[in-house]
Amino acid sequence: MTPWLELDISTQNSLQFDPAEVILANPQQPTTNSTMQIWIPESGGVWYFDSQDIFNTQWLQNLNETIKVDVTGVFIFYRCAGYQHPNAHIDSHPMNDTLNPVCAGYNWVLEQDPSAKMVWYEPWWNPEDRSQAEAAAKGEIAHPTYHAETVNSGTMYYQETPVEYLKEVTSHSLSSDKITVCRTDIPHNVSAGSVDRWCMSLRTYPVLYNSWKDVVKQFQ
Repeated sequence: MTPWLELDISTQNSLQFDPAEVILANPQQPTTNSTMQIWIPESGGVWYFDSQDIFNTQWLQNLNETIKVDVTGVFIFYRCAGYQHPNAHIDSHPMNDTLNPVCAGYNWVLEQDPSAKMVWYEPWWNPEDRSQAEAAAKGEIAHPTYHAETVNSGTMYYQETPVEYLKEVTSHSLSSDKITVCRTDIPHNVSAGSVDRWCMSLRTYPVLYNSWKDVVKQFQ
């Protein structure tokens, strides 16, 4: 099953301000309520904003009505042009003192770059099996040839594995004018592009920890 689905939801008039401009002016604390998760000047960074502090109210209300969940915030992922992160990861969310798999995110990029692509890799567990998905999120299913450590950066938890150990399944260049639902409970990474990449990745409540199959079914 294809791990991405482009929705007919426009990103036009979504933002109160230019995130790249505001973040680069003060990476450590872009706005009063935002938080810096990662900041490596020569590589990029990650920041979290509450939804009401970055999105226009009417756009956010229309979005929530369309996707039937509440968008509570957004992670903004920044990668410098040409920077290639060596590892893939799966997304997980801390809840009740444990890590839960996050099956999908609602993403778009501020500037579309055909040379930059999100890349998905073959998992070594069955992600359609809920118990295996939960175990993978906790790092309890060892890769056959590599031991992945849990990376904890702020509120982000990743199970990272070098892509050299993985088999690529497919890739896709994200849109800048429409939201794309991206599968995140299987290993994925970003192939470096020729320009700086700013990706908006919406977070929802309740967290999307159901199956990817169910998410796709919702929009088809």
